[in-house]
Amino acid sequence: CHDIGKKLGCGAHMSFLLRTATGIFNLENGIDIERLQSFKDNPERAEDYLLSVDEALKALPAGYAPKKLEDKLKNGVRINLADYCKAEELELEKLIRIYVGDEFLGIARCRSLDPLEVKMEKLFNI
Repeated sequence: CHDIGKKLGCGAHMSFLLRTATGIFNLENGIDIERLQSFKDNPERAEDYLLSVDEALKALPAGYAPKKLEDKLKNGVRINLADYCKAEELELEKLIRIYVGDEFLGIARCRSLDPLEVKMEKLFNI
């Protein structure tokens, strides 16, 4: 807001901000703090609103690795996935979801595009 006011030569400030969406999350599938607090006494009601980590990260591109690379990925070794992923869908230093077969393993960072190399950052399926 400050930069807009500066360009207009009059100053500016923000009095209200409503984030309507980020990634797969939006106002329609969100809950307010009062409803969240109501789950404290009845936690099983919250299950309708919970997402798996995999589902929550769907905005990230996906990469697939064969089972033979699973241990190396889990141990933090940089892996060449050129034979298993499409490099044109990835960006250098950006995060991607990694699957071994159909199982979500975690998120990795794309360290090189030529050859396509990734290194795990967070494991969710150990």
